[in-house]
Amino acid sequence: MPRPLLFDTTVFIATIRDPARLPTLQRAATTRCCYLTAVTVAELYAGARSPRQTALIDRLALLFARDERLLAPERAEWSAAGRLIARAIARRGAMEPRDHYPDVLIAQIADRLGAAIVTDNVGDLRDWIALGRLDATVPPPQSRA
Repeated sequence: MPRPLLFDTTVFIATIRDPARLPTLQRAATTRCCYLTAVTVAELYAGARSPRQTALIDRLALLFARDERLLAPERAEWSAAGRLIARAIARRGAMEPRDHYPDVLIAQIADRLGAAIVTDNVGDLRDWIALGRLDATVPPPQSRA
């Protein structure tokens, strides 16, 4: 059985810039076991540059929220994210934790679902999954459904 799909922020950026892509994303979201995180929604709102983009983000979030497929990090996932970032700092040296929380939280939610993360940020998410030994994958961008 295929893993559920968890869409990362990078997937939606192209749709926000080119709303003609929305029907394709809507079809994928309704025909597969697909999820979105509140982390991604926050990142999208933070990057919105117009009322049109904000309205499109509202629409995308509602698409997932109405079927209870818009997921927020749980308390244990926040704790695990902090521990994982601390492990990365111990191994790799100094880094700014706040720059990594979105990816680490998305990876933690993917672990909860046993999901494949659909993203253009393949390397970073694979690194977090490997470091945390998480039950999640990141398929190459060309193998997306």
